[in-house]
Formats: sequence, structure tokens, C-alpha cells
Amino acid sequence: MRDTKVLESFKKHSEKKLKEMNIFKHLKKEDYNLIENLTYDNSSNFVNVHVMNNQKITASLLFAIGKERIHYILGAPSKEGRDLNSLSYGLYAVLTKFANKSMILDFEGSSIESVKAFYLSFGARNEPFYEIAYSRPIL
Repeated sequence: MRDTKVLESFKKHSEKKLKEMNIFKHLKKEDYNLIENLTYDNSSNFVNVHVMNNQKITASLLFAIGKERIHYILGAPSKEGRDLNSLSYGLYAVLTKFANKSMILDFEGSSIESVKAFYLSFGARNEPFYEIAYSRPIL
């Protein structure tokens, strides 16, 4: 397992896989570009984990590190990585790395049932958040 702090590493090993997974169906290209810019400007707040098998990357996971939370942003397994359940190994590595800290691993939820079930397998629980929008009165 290798741990780097730049999205460039994630992108280099995962962009093709992201396209194969049709990730941009769920994540707009401009949102991906925003994440890319954030990681360059704030690289100390991001962790990229590569899961290796026979010296080959089978999955790459990107996390944003906050004050009390670790946010799971993106995960991209190869076909072999899906067969080996590499994302689970990557998540386990992050859980182990931060186990002695009082932090919450935030999966950020998913509307994709299989992804939701995967997150629940780690003991995740639904934690809704609320958004308040303020509009100025017209008059």
C-alpha cells in the first residue's frame, strides 16, 4: 500500500478507470476539475491511497482530511481491483492509519444502491445534513 498526497497520482492511475466506470455520469467534469484544483492548492489536506497487488495498482482512493472528519471523495478500482475487493483494503488502511485519532470516516453517502450497501458493510450509518438557503425579499 502506498500513500501519496497529490491528486496527480490519483488521476494518473485512475482517469482511464474513472471513464470506464462512467464516473462522470455521477460527477460532472467541472466538479472533478474543482477537486483537482483544491488538491493542488491544499495538498496537505488530501490523502491518496493506492492498493497494490503484484506491484500493480488495483485501486486508488482519494480522501480529504478535515478537523474531525476524513471524507472519502473518490475511489477507482481496476477490473482486477474489483475482483480482489481492493477498495475495502484501501478503506481498511485509512481506518487503521487514523484509528488512534478521534475522527469520523465520512463516506459522503450515495444514491447508488450497490455503493450504499458497500458503505453500510463498514458500519456506516445515515447522517443527514441540512442546507439552508436564504433569499433576499423581492421588495
